[in-house]
Amino acid sequence: MKRNTFIYLLTVVLLTPLMHACSMLGLSSEPQTLSGQAFYRERIALPPGAHLIVTLEELSRTDAPSKVIAEQKQKLTGSPPYPFLLQYETAAIQNGERYGVRARIEHDGKLQFTTTRYLDPFGQTPPQESLQLLLYRTGPKGVQPLSILDTTWQVTQLNHPHVTAPPEGEAPFFELSGESHRVRGFSGCNTFGGGYLLEKQSLSFDKLFGTLMHCESSMAFETALLEAFSQVDAFRISADQLSLMDQSGTVLIQAQASVLNGKRAEAGVR
Repeated sequence: MKRNTFIYLLTVVLLTPLMHACSMLGLSSEPQTLSGQAFYRERIALPPGAHLIVTLEELSRTDAPSKVIAEQKQKLTGSPPYPFLLQYETAAIQNGERYGVRARIEHDGKLQFTTTRYLDPFGQTPPQESLQLLLYRTGPKGVQPLSILDTTWQVTQLNHPHVTAPPEGEAPFFELSGESHRVRGFSGCNTFGGGYLLEKQSLSFDKLFGTLMHCESSMAFETALLEAFSQVDAFRISADQLSLMDQSGTVLIQAQASVLNGKRAEAGVR
């Protein structure tokens, strides 16, 4: 009995510091969760039986394929965005290594949509609470680019001498309907609408109008944004980024394809 007790105490003495060190280094085996949404901007329905596959991968080695740390596969119903929960072991994450999350949608083993880049889930302090994964449609020629039509574009920056970044609060956005040939959006305080003319890479807005609320903190940005819309003559899309330019090619407005969760996204001026 004494021998067994001695061995037990010795084991505790030796292992306790080691367990403490592992805890300090983040090597606990307790599972952690990454959550977010995967979405695409095309207004099309997925075929029955389509699946979303989200993976967390180690990207550190340039001479070898990425290593899958965790994977979640779920059957999809309805329209995007599709929420996901990706569970991984903390012990699999090592300091100094690079990691990324990506997603794809498959049907009968064939790729339908995919992200075009990895999203670093640990690259912010504190870490991102909800990951947003934008998927692009694939086809015979590979990933198909986003269309300026029927996409929610969130304004991220203005080329203006006094106001450049959107005010805090609800994000300014706009959408160009391919069916009604109308634009609608939210400019920081008021909703607005109007017409547009689109031909290849040329774009202009016509007879914009809006509601008449007054918001002290966002009126300067809203005025500058609407003035910039009146000068737009062309556009350029790169991945999920949209640039609206004037006749000289100067970028006036920069925007990003986005999912907006709020009544503004549903109740804009039509």
